[in-house]
Amino acid sequence: MIDSIKFYDNQEEHGIIYDWGKIFKEYRRIIKKAGVKDEIYDPRTAPVLDNKYIVLMSERSTGKTTNWLLIGMIMHEMYGTVIQYVRQDEDMIKPSIVGEIFRVILSYNNACYIPLVTGGKYSGIYYKWKKCYFCNYDEKGKPVDLAPVHFLQFLSIDNSMDYKSGYNAPRGDLIIFDEFIGKTYNVNEFVYFEDLCSTIIRKRISPIIVMASNTINYNSTYFKELMVSKEVKKLKVGQSKSIITPKGTHVYIEIIGIKPTAIKSKVNRLFFGFDNPRLASITGGEQTWSFDPVPHIVNADTDDIIDRTIRLDCGDTMLQLDLTETEDRGLIVNVHECTTVHEDSIILTNGEIRDRQHIWGLGKGEYCKLLWKLYSDNKWYYDTNETGSMVADYVKTYRQLKK
Repeated sequence: MIDSIKFYDNQEEHGIIYDWGKIFKEYRRIIKKAGVKDEIYDPRTAPVLDNKYIVLMSERSTGKTTNWLLIGMIMHEMYGTVIQYVRQDEDMIKPSIVGEIFRVILSYNNACYIPLVTGGKYSGIYYKWKKCYFCNYDEKGKPVDLAPVHFLQFLSIDNSMDYKSGYNAPRGDLIIFDEFIGKTYNVNEFVYFEDLCSTIIRKRISPIIVMASNTINYNSTYFKELMVSKEVKKLKVGQSKSIITPKGTHVYIEIIGIKPTAIKSKVNRLFFGFDNPRLASITGGEQTWSFDPVPHIVNADTDDIIDRTIRLDCGDTMLQLDLTETEDRGLIVNVHECTTVHEDSIILTNGEIRDRQHIWGLGKGEYCKLLWKLYSDNKWYYDTNETGSMVADYVKTYRQLKK
């Protein structure tokens, strides 16, 4: 424990002034003592002094969550910090998750991490009532010497309203939202996540929020909500960027690039050597964004464009739907990006209805029914696979919102 803890404005309720140099130095000592030699993500590269959101994406098994858990454990030993480990719903924080998220920490090099973090006082982890404590185990596997204060609290976004009235985390200064890009995105999930963060943070200046994902999908609603989608689209593996939102929140985003080890390269060659960009989350490498192949636009002189008034609002990108009569395929829809909205344009959106031109979801009337019937019949054609991905994401979001 730090001998003298300093607080912002000399008020404990405003939060601890963390010495990140000491925290990172201790992390480096532990990693060295543990004998880590493989290429892993290094949390010391995150600009925590300048950003409150640290958004990390990568292939699997880069060590981003494990190493931020180690940072949190070190913070607990030095300052009494309690990690706030967040997932989308309660099913994701069941007791079985403990073994999963601490798998490396509890197994690496004869389970050396916890003794190194705690100065030899503890060697194990005990779970009780969505809390994790340092402990020791006797020869019968019974927990003994249980730490008086937990070092980690499990939380879920779907319970954010329940936490609001009674949950208190005065030292919850490291919030880890793991697997934030999930298979689904619930209605207003970002708002509920922010509500949960507000419940944890209260009046403190000190917390940082780490958002980690093994999935790299730049159509994720989280990027739009964080106001970083344009920047994310420009990033390649190994690149990062800090941005400031119009209202002054600092967000750091990184696509972690780890050079494959010799064994990793061999495993990729033996088992995953297929020409499929969607395997990037498994194999790693230079592939950043992957999109399913879609039918592409093929123009002919005999094509007759019947209508081009419908737009699809995909966040920071607007798509135009051209209803077209063709000789060989009959009625089709050609979809491409556009930058112009005319007085007669109709804009379909999953967001707010701002004026008479905007219509929610899939629209209404016989014409919109026709367009989406053609979509169901796989008669939409796209300028790029990326455009096809945006349409698929739009439809997926609409279906979730409609439930």
